[in-house]
Amino acid sequence: METAHFDEPLVGAGQRGSRSSITSIIEELDRVCTEGHEEEIVEGDLADIDSCDAVLADFTAPDEGTAMETWYAHSRGVRVVAYSGGKPPHPWTVYVAESVHPLLDDAIAAL
Repeated sequence: METAHFDEPLVGAGQRGSRSSITSIIEELDRVCTEGHEEEIVEGDLADIDSCDAVLADFTAPDEGTAMETWYAHSRGVRVVAYSGGKPPHPWTVYVAESVHPLLDDAIAAL
């Protein structure tokens, strides 16, 4: 499931929502939508990884799902290309990824 990233506070209908409040809402929706479907989601993700030639990983924010998926891909010999959004990559990201790029366009070009 994709999540939105906001750099500026949102203003709408006379209300202000900070990035943290929007993130909290997205995290709660993720939890509600996935609760009770964990096995189906994980097995589907693993099958997707097994069927592909490469994984493009978004490491712009900490996410245990992305970490597990890239470790699985790496362990199966599937290429992993990561983008970091300019943040210094974690040592595990460097270990599992064939290459790490600060920009998404560069990561896509590396595929």
